[in-house]
Amino acid sequence: MRAIIIANGNLDQPIILKPNDILIAADGGTNHCLKQGLSPSVILGDLDSIDSFTIDKQKKSGTEVFQYPKKKDYTDLEIALQYVQELKVNEIIIYAALGNRWDQSIANILLPIIFKSIPIRLIDKNQELVYIEGPDKKILNGQIGDTISLLPLTAAVDGITTTNLEYPLQKESLVLGSTRGISNVFLSNEALISLEQGILLCVITHNASTP
Repeated sequence: MRAIIIANGNLDQPIILKPNDILIAADGGTNHCLKQGLSPSVILGDLDSIDSFTIDKQKKSGTEVFQYPKKKDYTDLEIALQYVQELKVNEIIIYAALGNRWDQSIANILLPIIFKSIPIRLIDKNQELVYIEGPDKKILNGQIGDTISLLPLTAAVDGITTTNLEYPLQKESLVLGSTRGISNVFLSNEALISLEQGILLCVITHNASTP
């Protein structure tokens, strides 16, 4: 089972659900769901981005609603991730995590670092953000010609080896702030990324032809 979390950032794409997915809205993410004719199973947050009529209607439809104080230590998205961490899901996909506020967007990109027990992906239009913490390896999916950038989220990421990318790495290191890992290219529909130490953010930009 996957958890699909809808945040309150920009959303200009359809929310893709599978039959067993659980749909969770972080506060204003509820509005994104309703605009696409979807009713979330759970709504969490301080609910300052949803009108009371919508909240009451969702409660009557069977949606669980958890309201938190406006003065709180965590963002609505982090509260949603804390909730999902207790569920038996094998993947978390987050939509609408990026928006016009850089502080919120950067915080949302960094959030998955502290939720390590479940794989998390961020989806934003044709871009997909995937996280790898060493020692580990992941097969990433794309199409030939899709762009992938490798960005360290720790001081250094060591022992990086890539397969099926135009600019290969063989047990090499990337350091925080360096642009060396920017704009690599898929040579196949699958690319293997392995690393020995550190946390690596992989940003895949799918071509328009990619499903």
